Amino acid sequence: MERSLVLAQYLGGVRNPGLIAQALNTPDEEGQIDAFLRSAEFNTCLVRAKKDIAASVLDAIRDQLHKFLAEYTDLGLTCGDPRVRAQVLKDLLDRGGTGATAKVALTTPDMYKRAIQEYIEQESPVEAPDSLDPDSKPIPERL
Repeated sequence: MERSLVLAQYLGGVRNPGLIAQALNTPDEEGQIDAFLRSAEFNTCLVRAKKDIAASVLDAIRDQLHKFLAEYTDLGLTCGDPRVRAQVLKDLLDRGGTGATAKVALTTPDMYKRAIQEYIEQESPVEAPDSLDPDSKPIPERL
């Protein structure tokens, strides 16, 4: 039994050991194929093969990226529907880094607190009271 052929059949969508044996013209090895499909070795090979396939698909897309971008740009410039043109051009500008963004690095509780205070100060100039109940005790911050 050629294990790489079994893996290829499995990746091709044939999951039944009997059907894999038929496709490989080895019906007498159905038990061996079933044992291989249930083994840890097969799972390791399957995960590795899926990673390789994903990497090759990404490489193929990256190789064609300039063509995709040219087609998308052409759509944005020549499309007859102004709404489609506007959306495509906006998307291109946003992806190019010219769109408005609000990035805040929030890595500590104090940074969250400062970011929220700055946001509140921008929204309303009226300051909110620290507490609604004058007798209440402050809640300690969790780390």
